[in-house]
Amino acid sequence: VISDVSGKALKAGTDYDCEYTLEEPITLPDGSQKLAGEVLEETDMVPAGAVIRATVQGKDAYEGSTSILYRVYVADISKAKVEPIVSKPYTGKAITLTKSDIVMTVDKNAGPLDVSDYEIVSYSKNINRGTAKVKIKGVGNYGGTKEITFKIIDKSVADAMWKK
Repeated sequence: VISDVSGKALKAGTDYDCEYTLEEPITLPDGSQKLAGEVLEETDMVPAGAVIRATVQGKDAYEGSTSILYRVYVADISKAKVEPIVSKPYTGKAITLTKSDIVMTVDKNAGPLDVSDYEIVSYSKNINRGTAKVKIKGVGNYGGTKEITFKIIDKSVADAMWKK
């Protein structure tokens, strides 16, 4: 939804025109090629991973233009189901995860996402005991972001070593 500074929703074709162009070349499902900078038609079936620039040009009472980039993806990982992450012992240093620590499913019929379907972006509260957070971002066929929590727990006395 596009709105003006007063919050009024603008109408496509009346208040503005919108054009969609490709930022990089793609191959359409029918095998035809579209080059970077080409305008997309309403009938084009754009594949996942394509990066598109939407440019809005004001009409009548509205002037100027603005644009935004977005990426087409198959599924949004923000809706993924995440298996609980095994608690990590406190070390006094930042605790980070490996991708094998994270098991996510977007479509229960498709099974868990592959480690190449997302990347770890950032951590917070991952030094001291308590609940830590990791932020991940979808790549390729997947988009969106998801914040996942995991626990940092006390060290076990069973790991202590006796000194003589």
